[in-house]
Amino acid sequence: MESPVSLADLKEALVMASEIVRRWFAAQLAISCRGDGSPVTRAVQETGQFLRESLAELLPSAEWLCEQSEDRLERLEAEWIWLVEPLDGTKEFLRRIPEVAISVGLVHWNEVVLGGIMNPLTHEGGVGMVAGCHEFWGMGNTHRHA
Repeated sequence: MESPVSLADLKEALVMASEIVRRWFAAQLAISCRGDGSPVTRAVQETGQFLRESLAELLPSAEWLCEQSEDRLERLEAEWIWLVEPLDGTKEFLRRIPEVAISVGLVHWNEVVLGGIMNPLTHEGGVGMVAGCHEFWGMGNTHRHA
């Protein structure tokens, strides 16, 4: 299945979301807790909101699944679904350990089509299509495969 979203557009969304995380990493954090007691920060909330808006612009018909958002049962019947983790590694983020990631995947009828991941604090990341082209960047290296 060919993706209606380009890797360049997905990379741009990850890079822009990373700017939000870096801004909050440098600032004083506002922290609240989820119902299970785990921490959630404004960085997670803002990054999630940015991704929701920017990915919806890329593919308006797609449903959304994210740990920080209420699940919608309509997504089970959706042709396209964005799977998003706005900031994995909240505890590391709060401790100022730069081992965090933004992760995004796109699913078409229950099959993964493309995905991307980026550490916003080290500027390392990658995007790729299943059985297709990919790109990795960071640590002074860039690798592309068409």
